[in-house]
Amino acid sequence: MQPPTPTKSDPGVGEASVRLGANTFLRLFVFAALAGGPVGLLATAGITASVLDLRLRLVTNDPHAYVGAPERDAAILALVPLVSLVVLVLPVVCLALRRSGRTRVTWDDAGITEWEGDCVRTFIARSSARVASKVSVRTSRRGARVSKYKVSHVVQVSDPQGRRITVARRDPVYRLSFGALPLWMRRRPVLTKLEAIEGLLASFAPSDAPPAIEPDERSARRPLAGLSTALNLVALGLCGCTLFSLSANNAARESIGLLLILAGLLFAVAALRPIREYLAVARASRSMAHAQQVSFDVAPQGAVLVTLSDGRALPADISKLVHADSLVHRRAGSVRAMIDITENADVYRGEPARAVVHAVDTEVERAERRRILIADALEIAARLAHACLVLTIGALLFTRIQRF
Repeated sequence: MQPPTPTKSDPGVGEASVRLGANTFLRLFVFAALAGGPVGLLATAGITASVLDLRLRLVTNDPHAYVGAPERDAAILALVPLVSLVVLVLPVVCLALRRSGRTRVTWDDAGITEWEGDCVRTFIARSSARVASKVSVRTSRRGARVSKYKVSHVVQVSDPQGRRITVARRDPVYRLSFGALPLWMRRRPVLTKLEAIEGLLASFAPSDAPPAIEPDERSARRPLAGLSTALNLVALGLCGCTLFSLSANNAARESIGLLLILAGLLFAVAALRPIREYLAVARASRSMAHAQQVSFDVAPQGAVLVTLSDGRALPADISKLVHADSLVHRRAGSVRAMIDITENADVYRGEPARAVVHAVDTEVERAERRRILIADALEIAARLAHACLVLTIGALLFTRIQRF
């Protein structure tokens, strides 16, 4: 049973489009080109040359032999475009996989709803909604004149059960700024119009004691954002120092090799972030592996009924159910649910069996988990491959095998 949806002509009704702007992809593309590109290309070229050199030395049994320039250059030129393509395109592909369908947020007298396509992702009832609003401002001084600029505005509606709907808007001037939004929102969609924030706050006034703005369950699966960024920056700094020192003498190359080995280890540690998310999402999928296909309905008296796959319709106990959509049991359609059947314990009183619902899994959530697992697998493979390249070229320099 689908609850009625008010029209936009009703009082207190609003809608805001939420999208992942092109600037998010542009920033990721530029960062990949400036950060991962030089390191990957250097490591690929160096390792390819070393492998060819070592192969010829082993074949000719001559420690001073080197492969001919045409064969060596052809191998390097064949790999460099491939590595360049992977370095530039793969991060954008992973980010695109995380995108859902058309996303929007609507609010009415019943509450606030986050939509993915035509399906409800999160619903928070107005009676339990708590609103927090945070405006980031930057200050500039010109002599005695102080000017303040609104960088971003984040609004989060939550409830005591932990549901959260977060919307944000970044000022167009600061679209390419990395500090305009919290770290856990850098890969999240943002509002496209200023009127959307104003309309939402007009309908949901901030609480007197607003809760802290925190990541929801989806964003919390990718923790350690600050630590991961710091590790990558330190590792890139170490790699940058070595790029200008490759013409040094052999003694100095041992130190350069150690720096690259340390950088490779830092790159490998930074891969723990997608690994942790992959494990969390895989664990969530495994927890619903034995879920049953059911459908919910509401009796005329207001009781919730659940229809099992065998056709039985039982009264549903949803007191233990915690879901992002607080009205998931009132939505039309078939879902998967973890339930326990409580059989009749008192034959004299004639109490019917009940279905105790512990968790509900919708098609939207399953599709989201599949996309995230694919994106994380690609990211983990790319990060570890990048770390292995840096470690290998560092080891080659440290052992004086590589010659530039």
